[in-house]
Amino acid sequence: METIFLILTLVSAVLLIAIISIQDNKGGAGSAMGASGVSQMVGARRGADIVENATKILAGIFIVCAVLTTVIKKSAYDEKQAETEQAAGKGQQQEQPKGEGEEK
Repeated sequence: METIFLILTLVSAVLLIAIISIQDNKGGAGSAMGASGVSQMVGARRGADIVENATKILAGIFIVCAVLTTVIKKSAYDEKQAETEQAAGKGQQQEQPKGEGEEK
């Protein structure tokens, strides 16, 4: 389960980088010169809407997968930690009587 969310996180991160890199800037020199008005007349705005929506969806997927991966990893770590402490506690309990017998 952990591996699935980790792979989804990585894939969504790569896709998010790709989508963000193809987006147009909303500000800057182009809009000051009126370039955004021309692109809206041609119909580029609809394509930009699709890219923006894809960015929002991918960002949501990335965040959810990252949080779930962290939660799953933490619970697995906590279980392993508890098992280690339990095993260490049993080992100490068994060694104590031997140590007491040697002192006398």
